[in-house]
Amino acid sequence: MREPMTLDNLAVGRRGIVRGLQGQSGIRRRLLSMGFVPGTEVETIRVAPMGDPIAFEVKGYNLSLRREEAAFIEVETIEEFALTEAPVGKALVVSHVHGGWGLRRRLRRAMIEPGVRLVKTRDNWVGPVAISVADQMHQLGRGMASRVFVQADNGQS
Repeated sequence: MREPMTLDNLAVGRRGIVRGLQGQSGIRRRLLSMGFVPGTEVETIRVAPMGDPIAFEVKGYNLSLRREEAAFIEVETIEEFALTEAPVGKALVVSHVHGGWGLRRRLRRAMIEPGVRLVKTRDNWVGPVAISVADQMHQLGRGMASRVFVQADNGQS
């Protein structure tokens, strides 16, 4: 985890955990009722062409906020990176898949879903990325691997 920042600075595709709300009681009450409760995970989905509003996913649903409203929400970013950027040989945990149901279904067949531990075994920077999941080897195309987000596995198996 990193130091806190405001939600309006969270890049598209990045996730964070709500740590607090600023502003007067009216705006804080409105944000709380929308689901921005401390401890809740939030992801930036997209930003409008002119930079305002910003779409977020909170508690399984999408909502949009004006940039000035998002600036009242303090978040702590979750340290994660795409599987294509992960180091070879390190234990990793899948944090989420940034894609639709078709991609998630294909990955689930290979036992790749959030919470699963894996090891990236080979990456030549071109061609497929090789991984080991539950002692089974799999190869993912670079496009698919770039949509699988992982974190370092700090826990014991």
